Amino acid sequence: MQLIVVFSMHRYATPFGLTSEYAHPAEILFLGFATIIGPAITGPHLMTLWLWMVLRVLETVEAHCGYHFPWSLSNFIPLYGGADFHDYHHRLLYTKSGNYSSTFVYMDWIFGTDKGYRKLKALKSSDDEDDNKQT
Repeated sequence: MQLIVVFSMHRYATPFGLTSEYAHPAEILFLGFATIIGPAITGPHLMTLWLWMVLRVLETVEAHCGYHFPWSLSNFIPLYGGADFHDYHHRLLYTKSGNYSSTFVYMDWIFGTDKGYRKLKALKSSDDEDDNKQT
């Protein structure tokens, strides 16, 4: 139980792109493992490794920036959560908010940890429809 608390502790409750790399050392080791395991197995050229690391950092910053850009990966990859999905995780930071995935949403969907997000999204879309009918 204590391990879960360590991994879920963030200092910054509001998503902000430049703080996306700020985390507890245990969280960096846990999440960094997923980033580096592929290159560690394949042994890429140094330039390829640097490019991969830059792309991963940019993806992390984009997920924490709070904006849904036209070039966001969530517009092109169906199961990619993006900033909108990950914002909900930070919205209710010290509660059981769900949305633990920062990239792909299928595990949150399988385990039902995205129910609050789906309800909020449905409410927003119904509000948008009501606004469109009024204008």
